[in-house]
Amino acid sequence: MDRVARDGYDTYALDLRGYGGSTRPPAMSQPPEANAPFARTHEALRDISAAVDFILARRAVKQLTLIGWSWGTTTTAAYAARNPEVVIADWASAIRPHADLLAGDGIHPGDSGGRIYATAVAQAIDAAQLAQAQQRERMILRADRLAERAPAR
Repeated sequence: MDRVARDGYDTYALDLRGYGGSTRPPAMSQPPEANAPFARTHEALRDISAAVDFILARRAVKQLTLIGWSWGTTTTAAYAARNPEVVIADWASAIRPHADLLAGDGIHPGDSGGRIYATAVAQAIDAAQLAQAQQRERMILRADRLAERAPAR
């Protein structure tokens, strides 16, 4: 995130309920067998949706790039499948040929893997910007075609 921010992009980190620095549900203070899971995919999608809506409104933008980590890869993919304006940075594909650069948990980047992560994010941003430019070009072409068909005044 630091590199992406240094490159001039707004960056936000979302901890889904019960994870990281988020609010901890009361069930988290009890033994796991005492409660059903407190956050399943549909709750995570609501959390992501609320964060995305907030960011889109705050920045007055129509598109953003989501990066999923660990369980977040599943939840961001599910969110993106329902929301075509979202672009996902494909960390799994980016790191697959470089598994030796993962940290001891086999999921997160080690010190050297951070560069691959940042590159995956930058590529996703580039892809989003290209898609936006292509969409603008299609809109311009449509407007030009409509103007050509319109009767002269």
